[in-house]
Amino acid sequence: MNQVPEHRAIGSALVTGAGGFIGSHLVHRLLAMNVRVRALVRSPRHVSESGAEVCVADLSEPESLKAAVQGADTVFHCAALSQAAGVTSQALETANVHGSQNLLDACLQSPSLKRLVHLSTVSVIGHVRPGEVVSESTSPHPSGPYGRSKLAAEHCVLQAKAMGLPVIIARPMWVYGERSPGTLKLFDLIARRRMVLIGGGRNQIQPIAIEDLVDALVLCAEVNGVEGEVMQFAGPTAMSTAQFCRDIASAIGVPGPGLDVPVPLAKLVAI
Repeated sequence: MNQVPEHRAIGSALVTGAGGFIGSHLVHRLLAMNVRVRALVRSPRHVSESGAEVCVADLSEPESLKAAVQGADTVFHCAALSQAAGVTSQALETANVHGSQNLLDACLQSPSLKRLVHLSTVSVIGHVRPGEVVSESTSPHPSGPYGRSKLAAEHCVLQAKAMGLPVIIARPMWVYGERSPGTLKLFDLIARRRMVLIGGGRNQIQPIAIEDLVDALVLCAEVNGVEGEVMQFAGPTAMSTAQFCRDIASAIGVPGPGLDVPVPLAKLVAI
């Protein structure tokens, strides 16, 4: 008979990136659980959730992080810089690698900390061959600067683990839900019939709802005996990008995407 894993209670939590899509949903969930939440942001206007202690700090300023971590028994590191137009590889490294290292250094000096949950991404895996099943044991080979910066951040986390910090790395698939800029953009493109499928949209994805991801992050913090693990989180069903877009189109009452660009042409245009 399988034993139910023991859980630890989250008493006080620090959430970095608390004003972002995932961080804000996580703050809301933790407050509903009566957890004392400290929301780390670079500006107070980024926190809309009442009940959280707002902590204005910057991952690039190590001194500001010592006070942010102080007294927290759990840290959720959700802050990151995403790949977007005009974002350089250096900016990604500064925010995602050096910023994470600064936070880890502060955590290593905190006697109250019992668990750090580091939010990564399946982008660290890189290109997946058709039919290949990706698991936590799949060797990462990120193809872009964002994935490379997040993998380098994971290496920092694992080094902190070797120094005694109880860590868990969470890698979600594409996350959708309320307040997601990516979700809003996708719905808008499909609604205006501007969505372009690359290579027929045959690539397989397994999107995860924000509510399910938040459940997973909370469990990463609560379950005992999983320290040091890397965990990947995806939705219940794998589907093609084309099918995903058709489902969205059907839900909002518009025709499915009709524009298709061959992969070689898309790569040429992207150069």
